[in-house]
Amino acid sequence: MKHEDVTDSPVDDVDDPLKPPQWHQVPFSVEFTSAAPLNNFFEEFFFTLLHLYNDDVPYPLQRIKQKLAHVWEESISESERAQAALSLAEHVVARTESRDALIQNDMVRAVHWFELAIKLGSSFVYLHGR
Repeated sequence: MKHEDVTDSPVDDVDDPLKPPQWHQVPFSVEFTSAAPLNNFFEEFFFTLLHLYNDDVPYPLQRIKQKLAHVWEESISESERAQAALSLAEHVVARTESRDALIQNDMVRAVHWFELAIKLGSSFVYLHGR
């Protein structure tokens, strides 16, 4: 009887739960403050880290990462960028509603995201009194 090597990983690296994530070292000479657009997404370091992370992330984080890519990509229409900014603002607001996830200045950051959505032409913010 042939025994399977349990430490052997599948051929498909994406589905390999044993594959360690790829760590990307940033040289000390690089300022973290210039690592992402929009002043590190309004100094939102979670968003900045998510933006810089190159490996696969769980589905809910994939959606946030996609919105981050949309919001600063000038080849995408302003209405789509405004919708992405609005979605990110709502994510920040929702996060502040949980005491376990409260981060200082979250509401200030949410206001920045709402202002960006308005600047990009979102009428949703005007219509709903946000």
